Amino acid sequence: MSSPPASLTLGEIMSESDFNKILKYSEQEATKLISILDELPSIEVIPEGGYDIGTLCSKLDHDWALSTLIETWAISVWNNNETLNAANVANWRASIKATIGVVQSNTVEGEAQSIERLKELIALVHVELVLPLIEDGADISQHGSNIPTTQDIKYLNCVGWRYSLSGITRLLDEPSESTVNKVFPKSKAPHLNRLPLTEEGCEILKQLAARAAVFLYGGTVTGPDMHRLFSISGRSFSQFYCDDRLISSFTYTQLVDILTDRRNDSDGELTANPFFIIDGHICTSPVLILDSLAPWLLSEVENSESLRQIVISNVFEDKVLEAVRSAGIRANTIEDSGSWKIYSDPVYVPETNSWTYKEASIDLAKYYTKPPGEIDIVAFNGDSYMLIECKSIYTLGRINNIREKLAESYKWRSNARKKLAWLREALAAWLQCNADSIQIDACIVIEGVTQTDLIRETDTDVPLIDFSILQNALDEWSKTQYFPTIE
Repeated sequence: MSSPPASLTLGEIMSESDFNKILKYSEQEATKLISILDELPSIEVIPEGGYDIGTLCSKLDHDWALSTLIETWAISVWNNNETLNAANVANWRASIKATIGVVQSNTVEGEAQSIERLKELIALVHVELVLPLIEDGADISQHGSNIPTTQDIKYLNCVGWRYSLSGITRLLDEPSESTVNKVFPKSKAPHLNRLPLTEEGCEILKQLAARAAVFLYGGTVTGPDMHRLFSISGRSFSQFYCDDRLISSFTYTQLVDILTDRRNDSDGELTANPFFIIDGHICTSPVLILDSLAPWLLSEVENSESLRQIVISNVFEDKVLEAVRSAGIRANTIEDSGSWKIYSDPVYVPETNSWTYKEASIDLAKYYTKPPGEIDIVAFNGDSYMLIECKSIYTLGRINNIREKLAESYKWRSNARKKLAWLREALAAWLQCNADSIQIDACIVIEGVTQTDLIRETDTDVPLIDFSILQNALDEWSKTQYFPTIE
């Protein structure tokens, strides 16, 4: 695969020799911590000593604790070093991450560099901060694969980051639809493909490029040990060129601002921004940068209401619509105006020796009234219909925040019922039949979390389901009916 004609220049990103000792020491300490954590069961553990979190945290050397915790967290993500027994550490990953946040926010610092004390702090954070959230979210499952932007980052990683950086540089220089489709193919990177090349969108691309540049350098420095920490020195900078013209650049100060900016102290922000200041140095590891790119991109888009609709919500609706059509079921959005564009059977065109689809646009408002808002998807299969609303949930928030968002489902269901009542009457008027004879199922499809409380959802007329459940339902539905031609 040839790279677009663009280039990247990385300034010196080099750690001072004294600080390299700290980084090397952190790996040794992380190895000790991992061996101790493996001795603990991944269940409720009450630490000894009677300390509270604040008191225990204040006794530790924070630079030492952060470097050890971050290295341990990185190993748990990478987890391919056979010399380290890191299998059980993955069970403690959430607690380690929460402990990093606790240490960062604690203003009182001690001098203790004790692995036992650090273990006790992790266990205490696990019991008091992490377990309650896990128990409260027992019917909600969060996975990295649920992050919508994961697909985009996997594609960029697959084609290679030097190629991707070159493509982003070309895109910033030539912001055109054709360039977007080359750099971010719609089928491979659907969210980046939809990112508008406005000032706001281009700033996200520049920051993505800066993070990827640091990742590339970190991979060079750490080699196969992608979990190892490295630091970014005050001599660091990055520049992006296209045809020998400087497109964008970042000074050290700008890199610091980009890499260490956190909007809040939420759990999601630690995942999206794994850059930490230790002893005055910005520290991270290649694997943590790579692991952070999808959450970071989602966080940036979610922070803008306009971008969220275009880049996240619309893409998810398209994904669901494509899934319905792939099952052989005709479907489309019903617009605010009442227009519903559906498709007939394939039509062979002898002149071009190809197949096409005859589009039929039905103005349901002409037969009844305008709908009470846009309906994301209405599908039909034979004489039965399905109304589908799509909701993308911010997957990086804390369980309690996600639960609060899901609690809004009563509003979603209420709106869906209004649309359902309108659709039944509009179809009856169009088909000239009794509304009670029209069979319409309805559901709300969510992305971001996996719905595990399915028993409760079977008792409602508008169930909340995830994408996998919808696919199974479509497979069954497609086998039950024939497909009439709409004239």
